[in-house]
Amino acid sequence: MPPPGGPVDSPAYAPSVSPARFADLAAASERIAATRSRLEKTRILVELLGSIDPVEIAPAVGWLVQEPTSGPLGVGPAQLWRLSRSQAPAEASVSIREVEEALHEAAREGRGAALARVAAIFEKLTEPERGFFVGALTGSLRQGSVGGVMQLALARLSGQEPAQIRRAVMVSGGVASAARRLLGPDREAAPPATLEVFRPIAPMLASHADSVDDALSQIGEGDAAIEWKVDGVRDQVNKAHGRVAVFSRQGN
Repeated sequence: MPPPGGPVDSPAYAPSVSPARFADLAAASERIAATRSRLEKTRILVELLGSIDPVEIAPAVGWLVQEPTSGPLGVGPAQLWRLSRSQAPAEASVSIREVEEALHEAAREGRGAALARVAAIFEKLTEPERGFFVGALTGSLRQGSVGGVMQLALARLSGQEPAQIRRAVMVSGGVASAARRLLGPDREAAPPATLEVFRPIAPMLASHADSVDDALSQIGEGDAAIEWKVDGVRDQVNKAHGRVAVFSRQGN
C-alpha cells in the first residue's frame, strides 16, 4: 500500500537481515537535531526505519523518542557522567540488538546490577554513540519535537493515515509499542484502535508551534485559551476481576 500523500524520497520498507548499528541511531539523531524542517526530520526517520529489521523497529523508535523499551534502570545522570570519563573506542561496533539485550538484562536484574550492565555496554560505544545513549536515557536530547514527527514516519511506512497512527500510539501505550504493532515481525493486519484493560494508554502530547502566532493559526483565535500548567502525579488505574494495576505516565 503506498504511503498517504504519495511516495517519499527514501528506500521502500524492505528491512535488511544484518543487525543495525547503534551508531546509525546516533547519526540519525544528529541529523534530526540539525534541521528544523518537519519534512526533513520525517524523511530521515523513514530512511532509517525503512532499512532495519522489523525486530529492531520498536527499539530504534524507543531510543529516538527518548523512551528506551527497557524502561527505567535506576542509573542516573551522575553515574552516566562518571562512565563518560573513560576513553571511548574510535570505531563503532555495537548493534541496536546488543544494546537492547544489555539494558533489558539490567532492568531484570534490578538497580544493584544495572550499573554494571550499563557500564559494560557503555565501554564499547564511540563518543557520538555515548552522547546519544546518555541523552536518550536522561531525556536530554536536543532534537526538537520528534514524537509527532515519528508518528508521521510510522504513517508513511505503514501506509496508514496519521489519525490512525495517533490512535494506535494512544491505545498501545507509547510510540515504540505502536511501532512494534504496526511494523514489527508480528505486525497486526489493522492499526490497533481498541482500549485494553491492563495496557496503559499514552498521554496526549502538545503539538509543536514555532511561535504564539503560529499556534493561534493552527487552532483558530476564537477557540484559543491559556491555562497554567500545574505539576503533579498523573496515574492510570486499571481494575478487572479482582486485579488492580496502577501505571505511571511512562507506562510503568
